[in-house]
Amino acid sequence: MITVMGASGNTGGHISERLLRAGEKIRALGRSVERLAGLQRRGADVRTGDAADAAFLTRAFEGADAVYTLFPPDLQSPDLLRKWNEQGEAIVKAIRDSGVRHVVFLSSIG
Repeated sequence: MITVMGASGNTGGHISERLLRAGEKIRALGRSVERLAGLQRRGADVRTGDAADAAFLTRAFEGADAVYTLFPPDLQSPDLLRKWNEQGEAIVKAIRDSGVRHVVFLSSIG
């Protein structure tokens, strides 16, 4: 099973669709149940929460063979660097605490 952050977004959405087409089990993470509904109908384990919440991410990463991580875009944030720092700390903590061994991290904003 592969956990995908931002599963209803641009890159996460493409990755989720390709994995499902390939027959992989996925855990789809995002902020909106409605936006993840299509993936859920296709068999994804859908979970919603905050990317800065290490406890949520740890639970979502547990049992995964791999995780795809990223900083969810929020260009309306008044302090984007602070937000990314909080999310980065939460992601690192969740990776360590969950024991997941394979991680892909999208590290740029296009």
